[in-house]
Amino acid sequence: MVIIVINIIIDFRDLEYLWSVILMLIMYTCAIFYKPEKIIEKHYGWILDINPLYSIIINFRNSIFGLPIDMKAFLISIIFSLVSLLIGIFLFYHKQDKFILHI
Repeated sequence: MVIIVINIIIDFRDLEYLWSVILMLIMYTCAIFYKPEKIIEKHYGWILDINPLYSIIINFRNSIFGLPIDMKAFLISIIFSLVSLLIGIFLFYHKQDKFILHI
């Protein structure tokens, strides 16, 4: 994911400041400091299901509390990681000649 963001920031320098706001929003929506079952209504649970960072956090919580790993969340995080890596590598090789011009 970082490779994708860097490729975008190289072209648009102002996104560097916007990215910090986006990261703060991601932190609050990932249910790091609260239990989502108590706050989010049942018909909004799909928002957490598509959030790849929540999948990583839920498996970390399960390992800390001695619960089995949630395979659905594990597969979501693996697929998201591989897709973002492939997109990042493609963008890097596509724009690698322009990086040195913008640094």
